[in-house]
Parts: sequence; C-alpha cells; structure tokens
Amino acid sequence: MAVTGAYVLAGELALADGDYAQAIARYEMRCRVYMERKQDIVLKSKEMQLGGSWAGIEEQNALLRGMRDAPAGASPDGSTGDLIQEAANGITLPDNPTQC
Repeated sequence: MAVTGAYVLAGELALADGDYAQAIARYEMRCRVYMERKQDIVLKSKEMQLGGSWAGIEEQNALLRGMRDAPAGASPDGSTGDLIQEAANGITLPDNPTQC
C-alpha cells in the first residue's frame, strides 16, 4: 500500500504545479477506495483474527494451512485470498509524468 500510495502521490504532486492541496485531494480521490479495501481484508478475514481460545487458535491455524495448500488462483468467493486478489487489482496506476 505504501509504495502504491507514494507512486500515486508523486504523480499528483508533479501534475499539480505547486498546488499541494489539489495534489493531495486528487491523491485521496484516486486512492481512498483502494486503501479501504486493503484495510478491510484484515477486518473481514477469519484467517487474520486472533482466536479467543485454544479452539479458536486451532481453527485459525487450519484456515491458514488451507490457504497455503490451495492452488494458485483457486480462492473461493469471499475468502481472504479472494479479498486480497480483489484489493490488489482495485486500482489502475497512472503513467506518471516524472522519471526517477
């Protein structure tokens, strides 16, 4: 998230011609939904929640093993893998006018 955000912000700052308020507003408009989706992964995924008991920890471990053993691209709808894939593809990066 940090690298993506930095890339988008750098491009907006370059295009804003010194109007930093405009650059930050455009950055937020472009990135807000993307960032919220990424943050929602942790809140929604059972695999990332700490178990409140030994049974809960065992369930979490089983879910994590299932994620590890699943074939690539085979994430069931609503699973953490599905959420991650959706979030990762949730932004189209612009071609920035600056070169590093």
